Amino acid sequence: MTEANNNSENGTAADKENKKGKNIVLCGLSGCGKSILGKRLAMSIGFGFIDLDDWIVRTRKDSVANIIAKSGLDYFRSQEIIALQELEQVKNYVIALGGGTLTQDKAYYLANQIGTVIWLNVPTKELAFRLVKEGNAGLSKRPLMQKDNSDEPFIGDDHAKCWSQIESVLNKQLESREANFVKVGRRLNINYASEDVSLQSMLWYLREERLVM
Repeated sequence: MTEANNNSENGTAADKENKKGKNIVLCGLSGCGKSILGKRLAMSIGFGFIDLDDWIVRTRKDSVANIIAKSGLDYFRSQEIIALQELEQVKNYVIALGGGTLTQDKAYYLANQIGTVIWLNVPTKELAFRLVKEGNAGLSKRPLMQKDNSDEPFIGDDHAKCWSQIESVLNKQLESREANFVKVGRRLNINYASEDVSLQSMLWYLREERLVM
């Protein structure tokens, strides 16, 4: 089931600009569908798609995990800001932010300048289930989802225990990031909906708000 919330009565300047053909910017915790749904959304509305993490990897020629391991999380966050600055002139794209991108005030400002930001809100229990299904191969691409920020994997033989551990990490992340997500003003509560249902809800919401034609 999905539910859309809009905390802005008249729409922000970014919203009005988007009606002229700018960008849709997706935020939310790891596993919420920013990339998977973002790609499908982009295809459905005739937009291009950019994943901010992939942009950084491609332009810096290094993985997110390596960047953080070598230079630290603060340095990676600075690269997110630079990447958003590099994308200021793009139009008609769906852009998927990193899970923690909006923890930075400058990144929050830039994201709202680039386009209309929408928070994909999914219960942490469901997110944990999705991440457990990814296994270690998937989690290895999410360095902030490693156990205690180390190289030790979560996924072992006891999936129930792994699920609980991952949900605990996600709850801590949500606690520290939720205020930034709420501040966005636009939220799509995906809850436990399937990928197809979530996509249709996103399309309905964007058209209802006249953010896309």
